[in-house]
Amino acid sequence: MPEVIHRIDRPFTEGTIEVYGEPDMGWYEWRVVYAGKVLEDSGKRGTYGQQYGSAAVALRDAINWDLGEEATP
Repeated sequence: MPEVIHRIDRPFTEGTIEVYGEPDMGWYEWRVVYAGKVLEDSGKRGTYGQQYGSAAVALRDAINWDLGEEATP
C-alpha cells in the first residue's frame, strides 16, 4: 500500500505537496492538495501514472508544477 514519503507546505499558497509511493518497489508519485481536494496527481496521468524512480525527482516536479513551471519530460 502506498505511503506518503514527503509532505511539505505549498510555496506561496495554502495546501500541501505530497510524494507517495512504495519504496520497496521503487516507484513514487506526487499530488498537490488544497482544502481537502487533489488539484493534480501524477499517479492519474496516463495508464500507469508517471512512476518516478526517485522520491526527490517526484518532489522537484511537483514543486515545478505548483509554481507553473511544469518539467518537460
